[in-house]
Amino acid sequence: MPRLNPFPALALAVFFAAAVQAAMANEALQFQPAGASLPTAPALDYDTRDESLCQGDARAPASDIEAGLVSRGWLLTGDALAQGDSTALIASAGLAGECRPHDTRIFVYRGERYLGEVRSSDPQAWPKVSLASDALLEVEVDYRKPNDPNCCPSGKASLAIEIQQSEARVR
Repeated sequence: MPRLNPFPALALAVFFAAAVQAAMANEALQFQPAGASLPTAPALDYDTRDESLCQGDARAPASDIEAGLVSRGWLLTGDALAQGDSTALIASAGLAGECRPHDTRIFVYRGERYLGEVRSSDPQAWPKVSLASDALLEVEVDYRKPNDPNCCPSGKASLAIEIQQSEARVR
């Protein structure tokens, strides 16, 4: 009986595993172009923003666009990043247990114009954000894969957003 070469099957299995990992990373971090209006923060089942322990974990708005986010229920949980007339604002829907930001998003603006938002499929993920120039936003996130414990996300995803005058899009 002829011997089968196991290497083609192994190579195919490695290829599919890499494709699944890439698909998970693409789903973990997404860009949503601006709709008709700025989104309202989703309500949380349990939000600790008003508990004394969590006071001071969000900052007050320092501009009109930040005030617009806060008026829609968002908490400013990160610094504003600005390059030229481009701004990236880090905001969360609320604070979960232990005052952790929950459902954190990056809102992208050109001047006063809202262009869209970057969000993670993992509501506990905290993004690393860089506004490399007034035309390029880079976002990285560590996210929890299905069997990861809360403490230890093992997934990694990144996204580059090209910022133009009237729109932003994934690069």
